[in-house]
Amino acid sequence: MAYIQRREHLSGAVTYRARIRLKGAPEMSDSFPSQKKALAWASRMEAEIKAGRYFGREEHKERTFGEFINYYLEKELPKNTDASVKLRLHLNWWKKHLKDYFLCHITPPMIARFKDKLL
Repeated sequence: MAYIQRREHLSGAVTYRARIRLKGAPEMSDSFPSQKKALAWASRMEAEIKAGRYFGREEHKERTFGEFINYYLEKELPKNTDASVKLRLHLNWWKKHLKDYFLCHITPPMIARFKDKLL
């Protein structure tokens, strides 16, 4: 259910914060310059969540495969010291071939093509 909160800032500006809390979905909120826009956003987001079309932040459309691999190499690989050398080689090979693709554009057939190339 949506909740709209009127907020007055120290500068005197007024904004409206819309909060949505639905069972089974993460809490969401955003701020708007008018109550009308806040209500419209809240109604639209509630409908999308209930219809199963909202999946949160669409990181797969914002991050490239290269960025994903860089993050993994920096943050996660050091935790797995047993296979880190071999895994780093594999990840760098995949990064070399797929680094400029957004995560949402990498498909199973594409992986299969590169896998065949790797063999």
